Amino acid sequence: MKKYTILFLIVCSLLSFSQIALSKPLMICIVQLERWGEVDPSTQKLVGIYPDLFREFLKRTQTKANFQLAPYSRVMRTLESGRCDLSATIPADSIKNSVQLGEEIWTIKHGLYTKPEQKFTEYGQLKGLNIGVLRGAAITPKFYSDTSFNKVTSTHYSNLLSMLARDRIQGVVADVDIINTILNSPNGQHLRFADPLILNEQSITVIMSNSSGYLAEFDRFNAALSSITDDGTLKQIVYHHLSTSPFK
Repeated sequence: MKKYTILFLIVCSLLSFSQIALSKPLMICIVQLERWGEVDPSTQKLVGIYPDLFREFLKRTQTKANFQLAPYSRVMRTLESGRCDLSATIPADSIKNSVQLGEEIWTIKHGLYTKPEQKFTEYGQLKGLNIGVLRGAAITPKFYSDTSFNKVTSTHYSNLLSMLARDRIQGVVADVDIINTILNSPNGQHLRFADPLILNEQSITVIMSNSSGYLAEFDRFNAALSSITDDGTLKQIVYHHLSTSPFK
């Protein structure tokens, strides 16, 4: 009898813990990245592709959530520790044992941009140069471990492109879609660069922390985010913010 009483208490404790966990709003981490996740200085509201993606997700799943904006490296740490429940970004290898990986919902190309007269055709040409890169951006392990060139970081691509135009750096590694948007904007039409040397293609993936109180909902959340890609909604969101398609 005592054995069953103890078992009953354990089950009740687990159910109580689960209810407490689910009573807290889902914590969604947004990677801070120009056009993808940033604060509008005029309204102080969170804007960009990621916030719009997750607002659509919340409508479809009828889930309450809080958003947290943070640099890529911090998002990885908070997913690993469980302080963040859910995100969608390029997963770092270091956290893959601490999270659930879902569908790949978008693909990002990173390219190396230079002035027209200094077009690069191979990676080895970076040796000895100053190369700009967005702070915390996920490029490749080889890129970050390479000490043959100097990495100059900034929080905005527009700053890096201005540095390139003024010859303070010799190249910029950046998201191809975002750079195309900047070059087609009124503030970027004066910029002239060679066609980029494509360094990699990486997939934005649905990620949930193994420590999340919502872990039992992962399949449902993953399916909802995947449906936003499948029905074309994410494409419209991306093109709306990048202004590179008919969806204006």
